Parts: sequence; structure tokens; C-alpha cells
Amino acid sequence: MPKPVIIDTDPGIDDALALLLAFGSPELAPVCITSVSGNVDVDTATDNILRILARIGPDPAPTVARGAASPLEKESEHATFLHGADGLGGAGGDLPDPWGESAPCLSPESAADSILRHIEQAREPPVLVALGPLTNVALAAQKAPDILRRLDRLIIMGGAVTVAGNITPAAEFNFYVDPLAARIVLDSGPKITLAGLDVTRKARLELRDLHACPDTPRTRLVQRITSSLFTHSQETEGTESIPLHDPLAVALAFRPELCGMEELSLRVETRGEICEGMSLADRRPVLPRLKHPPNARVCLDLDADSFRTLFLERVLWEQS
Repeated sequence: MPKPVIIDTDPGIDDALALLLAFGSPELAPVCITSVSGNVDVDTATDNILRILARIGPDPAPTVARGAASPLEKESEHATFLHGADGLGGAGGDLPDPWGESAPCLSPESAADSILRHIEQAREPPVLVALGPLTNVALAAQKAPDILRRLDRLIIMGGAVTVAGNITPAAEFNFYVDPLAARIVLDSGPKITLAGLDVTRKARLELRDLHACPDTPRTRLVQRITSSLFTHSQETEGTESIPLHDPLAVALAFRPELCGMEELSLRVETRGEICEGMSLADRRPVLPRLKHPPNARVCLDLDADSFRTLFLERVLWEQS
């Protein structure tokens, strides 16, 4: 039976690709998609979820709930410089009307309440995949930590444990946008898998991969959505490839063996002058009893070739 999965997301180009992977993977049954402020504001993120679902047409359609409009304490920050004003690299207009007949209805519940309800009512413990800042998940943890701990796993795309950040030298974007939420969630007790920049930077889509795929509406859509990211990657890294941060987190919901993991005690800096949002693991070579207990399984290695093949088969080649 497919695994029930809840996805908390801020689409976002790679978030859109992650949703295509989730709905293209028979191992998963997405039951709830929630929006959060991050790459774009929460209203744009909500619209993008509805647009993508209208394009995919899943049956049954998942619940869609609008989430937090701002971080717990900080002012909102977005990454429209990278994802475009519409969050989809300018391709939002190529997708259906988010409020048209083909789009699912928006739930009146808040994202945190919807997450908790789907955990509480699930016949088996679901997986929660968090692809944006952790504001909604932190609100759920504050409201009902015992329910959140019923999750089979909480997979977080966030943090940078052994590598540099991507929004500052110290911090990954999702943790930087709402560091307090990240700290709350890491301390809340569910079984956490952290897929940070340590591995997601190694999960790459090559420009030549797109050129080699069949010319289908799906391929053309992915080309359109990712075009600005490829341009940014060429200008900043000198490469013709882009990282698939969020799709890797989704893949771990049904292929955890893709990553080598280590159980670590992890904290998030919430007040640092130059290290705000930094994810710091206790990797000191001392006896375990001298450290705080591990609170996350941190992904440190990736079978990049297997993941790339999986992504191409599920998102692009299968559509031919």
C-alpha cells in the first residue's frame, strides 16, 4: 500500500519538481499539501500548489491548506531573486488557474491544524515532508507535540551541517528564514531525517538531461520552470546543472537508502549576529554520554546517480 504523506511546501521551483515527483511515485499517497511563507509569500505559495495540482489532476485530490504568512519572530524574507516573482521562474502563467474548476478547493483549516488532523486520523503513521521554513510544523508542535510524535518520520529539507550555507556563509535558507521554528521542531521529539545542503547540493539535474528527454508537455513545463535556475547556476557556479533540494527530500520518503545517515545532536542558532540559522551538530570526538542525545538522523552521503535516474524516470521519462 502507498505510504500516506503530508507535504509542507513554499513553491518555489524545486518545490514544484518535488510535487511532480511525489505524485509520480506509486509508493506515496499525498493526502495533504500545506503552504508556508518562504521562497515566496504564502498566498503565492498557495496559488502555486493549486496550479500544480490542477495540472497534475490527482484522484483523489489531497487536502490543501494555507499556512503561516510569516515566521514566528522574524520579518518575512523571500527568494524571488532566484525563483521569480511568481515562484515558478515566470512559468506560473503556463499552469491552470489556481481557482478554476480543475483546481482542488482550499481547506478552511490552518496548515498546522490540517497537519495534526491528518496525523491523528491516519490509519497508519504518515510521513511529513517539510520543504520550506518550518513555521507550520513548529506551530503544530507547540499545539499538540504528542500528535506530531506519531509521525512515521519527519523529513526536513533544511540545514547545512558539514558544508557552507546558501543564503549566508553559515545558514541554509529554510533555517535562516525561521530559525526559531527550526529549533522548536528539532526539539519536539518526532523521528527526524534531515536532508540538508550536505546532500541536496549533490542531487543535480543536468541541462543535458532535459535535452535528452522526449519532447512532451511535461518536459516542456519542466524546461520552462527551471530555465532561470539554470541561468543562475551558470552565472554563479559556472555549471550547467541545478540542485534538486526538495525532490531529494521527497525521494527519501520511499527510498531512504539513497542517503548515508548519522544520528547527531543538532541545534539551530537563533540569535547570532553572523550565524543566525546555522545548524550545528555536536560532532566532538567524546563519549556519547557527554553530549545531548541525538535528535535527528542527518544525511551526509548520497547515491547521486541512483537519485538522478529515479528523478528522470518518475518526473520526465515516464511521461513519454
